[in-house]
Amino acid sequence: MGKVFEDWYLIITIECSSNSLVRFMVTLLLTGGTGFLGSYILRELEKENLSDELGISTIRLLVRNLEKAVNITSKKYELEILEGDLLEPKSLEKIGEGVNYVIHTAALYSTWGKRSEFFKINVDGTKGLIESLDSCSAFILTSTYGIYGFNVNNGEPIPEDFDNKQPFWHYQESKKAQEDVARELCQKKKINFIALRAPNIIGPGDFVGAYGMMRNIEKRRVILLRGGKNKLPISHPKDVARAHVLALKKNEQFKSESFNIASLHVPFKEYVNTYAKQMSEKPIKLKAPYWLMYGFASFLDFFPIKHDITRFTVKFLGGHNILDTTKMKEELELQPEYDSLEPIIKETVSWYQTIKTD
Repeated sequence: MGKVFEDWYLIITIECSSNSLVRFMVTLLLTGGTGFLGSYILRELEKENLSDELGISTIRLLVRNLEKAVNITSKKYELEILEGDLLEPKSLEKIGEGVNYVIHTAALYSTWGKRSEFFKINVDGTKGLIESLDSCSAFILTSTYGIYGFNVNNGEPIPEDFDNKQPFWHYQESKKAQEDVARELCQKKKINFIALRAPNIIGPGDFVGAYGMMRNIEKRRVILLRGGKNKLPISHPKDVARAHVLALKKNEQFKSESFNIASLHVPFKEYVNTYAKQMSEKPIKLKAPYWLMYGFASFLDFFPIKHDITRFTVKFLGGHNILDTTKMKEELELQPEYDSLEPIIKETVSWYQTIKTD
């Protein structure tokens, strides 16, 4: 009888262990994992032992091109790499199944394009993603400080609950709508929702903002508006990636929250001339009145031809925005690793010099 009892005990133990493994297999979905910020988030996740803290055993990556994901590996998590599109119903069926946590970084960003395209990808795609989730606990959204607009709050630090939001241009408008839709849907589905409003993310691998700025400095195509005294919020991708991981770890504390994420604030003139110094280029001194450049850009925007001097570009170059990061430091407990400009620009320029072709 003792032997029979031991055999039954062994069978029951094995079955319980197997069921526990199935029950506690926790999956994190990361969209945009092959992109600029997504790659930093993956590296930050690799530093953490989230299998102990949140039970995460699997990271599911949604990619649009499998070739871009061939070199992605992990020593801590199982990787599921799915090729798909948030606008395709068949993709959504697979993407959201069994997902417990989401970090949503994928978005259409450009200074040019049709408004409908931005809303289709950034708003409709996010809506479809949340609706596909059947067991999700937390949804972390990469948002933007651009939802506030430029030159708002009379130059004072902008808090997260700033009401008079004036997003300018299709991308920023779509991101505000994305936040609103995501927040509402997550509340209905009882999913903890956290929006991280990052500003200009500058660092190695940035083929958009930093790359474009350095190309324009080389070609002497940068103009100082407002004398270059207007301040920009800057963030390093490592700091922004860290913010995503902290938001994930602390999601139970934040049922529906937003955080401004910034490493530092600098005058535009200092920003561009730190680039120029590291690139061994002459300082940028060319100035122009803001009203004149905005009027010229407004004229060009009437024509359906792609050009560099848009109203958005002028607002960005002449925009003065300071973000209130009190919540980031006190509630999210993020102390930026990069709190001075020169190290950020130095490593970004070093990266640029290794990849530029002319």
